[in-house]
Amino acid sequence: MRRGKSVADFCVITGGDSALIEAVRSRLGRGGEKFVLRAAEKSEDVAGSPDVLLVSPACAAAHVASPVSCGTLVFPGDSKLPAAHFRADSVVTYGMSPRNTVTYSSIAEDSCVIAVQRELKSFHGETVESQELRVEGGMHPDTLLAVTAAALVLGV
Repeated sequence: MRRGKSVADFCVITGGDSALIEAVRSRLGRGGEKFVLRAAEKSEDVAGSPDVLLVSPACAAAHVASPVSCGTLVFPGDSKLPAAHFRADSVVTYGMSPRNTVTYSSIAEDSCVIAVQRELKSFHGETVESQELRVEGGMHPDTLLAVTAAALVLGV
C-alpha cells in the first residue's frame, strides 16, 4: 500500500489503444472500493503520480516522451520504450518472454494459462506468489496479459 491509501489511483497510458481501456473496464470493472481508473493517451497526460500505472503494449516512444513517476509500473517487457522516462517504486513486466514477471504458459482461443514467474506485491501489500492462472480468453494476447498483470497488482 502506498502512503496509507486504501483505494489505488490507477492510470492506463493507452497510446491511443481504446481496446485496452475497454478490456480493463470489462474485466476489472470501474474499481469501486479497489481503485479509481483514469486513462491517458500519452505520458504527459498523466496527472500526478499514480499508485499503479499500466503502459499499453500499443505505446510507441512518442507516447512516453515525458517523465512519469508512479508506485508500481506495469510495463510491456518486450517493448523498445524508453524505460528511463519512468520512476517507479516497483516494476511488473508482462509479455511473451519468460523474462517477464507475467507471461503465458499456454494459449487457446477460449482460455489461457498465465504464469506469474516471480512473486510480486499487490497495491494492498499482499504477496502474489509464483503460480499459473487459467483466465478467460477472447481478446488480443498482449491485451490479456496487460489486464491480468494489472489485476494482480491491484489485488482484483
